[in-house]
Amino acid sequence: SGCDHRCTYCIVPTTRGVERSRPSADIVREVQDLVQKGYKEVMLLGQNVNCYGKKLDEGVDFAALLEKVDREAAPARIRFTTSHPKDAHRRLFEVMRDAPGVCEHLHLPVQSGSSNTLKRMKREHTREWYLDRISEFKQIVPGGTLTTDIIVGFCGETDKDFMETLSLMEEVRFQSSFVFAYSERPGTPASKLKDDVPESVKAERLQMVLELQKRLTFEANASSVGREVEVLFSRFKDEGAPRSIGHTRQHQRVVCYGPDSAVGTIRKVKINQVVHETLLGEMTA
Repeated sequence: SGCDHRCTYCIVPTTRGVERSRPSADIVREVQDLVQKGYKEVMLLGQNVNCYGKKLDEGVDFAALLEKVDREAAPARIRFTTSHPKDAHRRLFEVMRDAPGVCEHLHLPVQSGSSNTLKRMKREHTREWYLDRISEFKQIVPGGTLTTDIIVGFCGETDKDFMETLSLMEEVRFQSSFVFAYSERPGTPASKLKDDVPESVKAERLQMVLELQKRLTFEANASSVGREVEVLFSRFKDEGAPRSIGHTRQHQRVVCYGPDSAVGTIRKVKINQVVHETLLGEMTA
């Protein structure tokens, strides 16, 4: 938990403190206990989870931790969030490809597609550096999906800066995005910058990003129609038309209609249709 990065808009270093890592053996034991209790999916969570282990003496970085959890605890699925682009590297991607339990889904916040805006945010990466990581991920993890965080209307963001965010989204083709209009957080370095983007412009840019992401999500999901995917079902709703709800390894939402709950099971599902951001299908196994 905690974070040693000092993004100008972020209050986490103040509220959560510096980065701290639990011993890997403690994490493995906790996951083993969860698996014994019947849990099929675990989430490794941190403000910058892939910086794990830098301050430990055991020589286990985050990629090695994923391997260890997969090998020694063996949950059906392992997810993790949130990652900083500066700590996303080839070895991590190779583990995502090779470790059977690690899901092929990477949440990698970009915040902006403009190197100028990223510099004001002190994100420690440029547009080009981020795109290089994305290219490497796609090469190593074929079929993997990407999600992100985006802030619009940050201090000093010009129309050109904003258009670079839209063009980056088009190039990466995120499965989904968490999108926010910038608002000042007291106590952050950005609170000393001039919040000079009008609220009306922030709202307009926010809507444009949301509309673009809606299209990208639909297009990504449409490519799954006709395919068979693996779904872990986590919810069942019996009001109206009974249906089981779950997610693929790539974190796509799937709904299967039918009277019997599939909660807690991993099933093969043939995808027949896309409705908004949801895949509809029928269980085949």
